[in-house]
Amino acid sequence: MAAEYTPSSLNELITHLDEIHDRPSTKVNTALFIRFEAQLTEKSLLDVTPILVPRLLSNLRLLKEDPAPFVSLLLKFLRPIGFTALLGLTTPDDIAGALSSPIPCINLLALAFLGKSTSNSSEVAIVASMKGVVTQLIVTWLTTPDTEVSSRATHIIGALLEVDLARDLSIEVNNDETSRAREGGRNLGNGQGLMWRRILGDKDIYSLFFSTCSLNTDEEADDSENLSNRQKTIAQTRLLTLLQKLAKLDFQAITQSRFPELEASYGLEKGHAGLLDFACLKMVNTEDDVLMHMALIDFFAELVRTTSGHSPKSCTASIPAIDTSPSLEYLISSGIHNRIINFYLNPNDGDLLDASFLYKSSASYLAAYATNYPNHIMSATFGSEDTLLISKIRSRIYAALGTLPALRVVDVPEWDLHLLSALPRLALLPKYTTNGDQQNEYNWHSSILSRIPLAPAHPAYLRTLAVLFHGPSRKSDKASCVRPSHLPSEPAAARALYTLYVAKQPNLFVILVRLADTIALKEVALAAIHLLSSIITANWDVLPPPSPTSDGLYYPTEKSLKAPSFAKGGPLPLFGIITILNTPALAPLANYLLAPPKTFNNLVGGSGDTESAAYTIAMARFELVKVFNERLKALPVGMIEKLRNSFAERVARGPWGGQTAVGSSISTTEL
Repeated sequence: MAAEYTPSSLNELITHLDEIHDRPSTKVNTALFIRFEAQLTEKSLLDVTPILVPRLLSNLRLLKEDPAPFVSLLLKFLRPIGFTALLGLTTPDDIAGALSSPIPCINLLALAFLGKSTSNSSEVAIVASMKGVVTQLIVTWLTTPDTEVSSRATHIIGALLEVDLARDLSIEVNNDETSRAREGGRNLGNGQGLMWRRILGDKDIYSLFFSTCSLNTDEEADDSENLSNRQKTIAQTRLLTLLQKLAKLDFQAITQSRFPELEASYGLEKGHAGLLDFACLKMVNTEDDVLMHMALIDFFAELVRTTSGHSPKSCTASIPAIDTSPSLEYLISSGIHNRIINFYLNPNDGDLLDASFLYKSSASYLAAYATNYPNHIMSATFGSEDTLLISKIRSRIYAALGTLPALRVVDVPEWDLHLLSALPRLALLPKYTTNGDQQNEYNWHSSILSRIPLAPAHPAYLRTLAVLFHGPSRKSDKASCVRPSHLPSEPAAARALYTLYVAKQPNLFVILVRLADTIALKEVALAAIHLLSSIITANWDVLPPPSPTSDGLYYPTEKSLKAPSFAKGGPLPLFGIITILNTPALAPLANYLLAPPKTFNNLVGGSGDTESAAYTIAMARFELVKVFNERLKALPVGMIEKLRNSFAERVARGPWGGQTAVGSSISTTEL
């Protein structure tokens, strides 16, 4: 080691570490550690590593005081060194000992060491061979009271299994998981499966998930070894978090029975005896712990979002596909799916207090189900009468939105609206008993849309309309991809819903402009601006020719929507911007966008929250101006040349429309 690169305090630090080793009661010289770190350079780091790391590690178990100076220095040494090189400086017993330490910073040090192995599968295989290390990793992860340690351990365990995934299993891994792994420098799908076999195939380790997370106490263990119910629920939450990731990597691995006698001792039965079955069916006390019950339903919602192995039977223009996945099939076969649906459809069953909490979680689950499996939810039945599930959901939402108009802004069913936004738009279209070209006006008051009011205004209502009217993006239009050609696509259904709503709300744009310009109602104003933007940027599609559905009814057609009773005789454009250019939308919206925004700057006491609202709304309004301008530029010049010039000038004037004093005042207030 070159003398000019050697920290001057190196020998002093070595002597101090030797003293601590010989006499553990020796007080740690924190100032010496700080001074040495300050003197350490990149060139001297590798030279002093083999000298200091073994001493620092061996002393960690002997310390009688805060080991933070040791850990800080060790972490600095770990950064440039690979996992294999570090193995020569420590032992598996040292790593396991650091993981079992009651001191969080020492746990984090051990996790940092293990994290070094997640860059390639060969090093993960080395970790898998260290049974004591893996055992203690699982124990620490499930039982530590420190959230940072548990979070880091969850990440490490997930990364180890991700890198160790065998190639033949990785072909069905979710693409998002693959891309995230590569962004993190991990080579997914090149493993040997050794870590999977260690964690799920080693009975001693596999049993830890059951014994730690089960609410049943071990009568043979000392009281000090049994976790409290609170500690067990924390462990349960951590296991559910890991299972979410494993379900995306290899769903079969977590549903496979490993040790039948062990699994049977925790109440699992043949056919449903995997780790996932334990977590879903036996682990949580759903009768007495409503919070964990909610967490469990949220976990189920994550499972239905897991599309590993997603393989629709068909994605042609003429044959509908019943989309499914192993996770959805598991939830259905285990009875979980229908149980959650019942929580939503029958909220008055059972304890009313618990039902109020479970109702929200079940609505969220159904929203995830509808979003990921739109054709499945359209064809599914529920109940002894085999009624279409989508019909029951529509009825439930209709009832939830049926409060008196005066109460709608106070008691807003936001979770029902969230579910409504997730449903296939096809499910919201009215049906008729007559031929599609001769449809009579349908009963507006029987439509869910009739119960989404513009007044009294609420952000949740406006956001729901924004989703329904805009339609899906072209890249994510899963439902229209697999929908038969004789049924309306999602973009076509969105256009039809918009047309039907405007037919009954001819003053829609007048109302939206008024709401968007109401600074006193910040959230309402922002939601109104968002709804306007969603309509302007909508890309719609035409409705197919009339064709009876399986129940002998008809969906709306182009001819029926052009009827005076629906569209008031106006045109039916395929783009939202064209809709805006037709009266009655253009006049109120153009006047609103071209005018400078409102502020309360001229009022006494006008700063603070009100000024902040004015600034936020003005910025959102200007974004809407730019969106409108971009859409105008994409159209042929023709008759809109004057309008294009006006909006180009408005964009050039900036958010405040040339009101420099106002803009500066607002900006200064925000800064």
